[in-house]
Amino acid sequence: MFSVIKRAMDVAGSAMLLAVLSPVFTTLALAIKLTSKGPVFFRQQRIGQYGKPFVLLKFRSMYMDSDAAAHMDYVGS
Repeated sequence: MFSVIKRAMDVAGSAMLLAVLSPVFTTLALAIKLTSKGPVFFRQQRIGQYGKPFVLLKFRSMYMDSDAAAHMDYVGS
């Protein structure tokens, strides 16, 4: 019973936040699309609970086809 209530609260809270933040998400997506080439979302497959793979989507924050040297220098130091 507790897990059903928790799940209902999670879904309701997520739906409310999506409704409230949708103008911000739309503005962000438009800004990304207008300032750089490529898709708005970065897509990556990750491993979740019990080793089950899932697809992660997030707003892209880097330019497409950019040089990876700066990242490699940062990671290497």
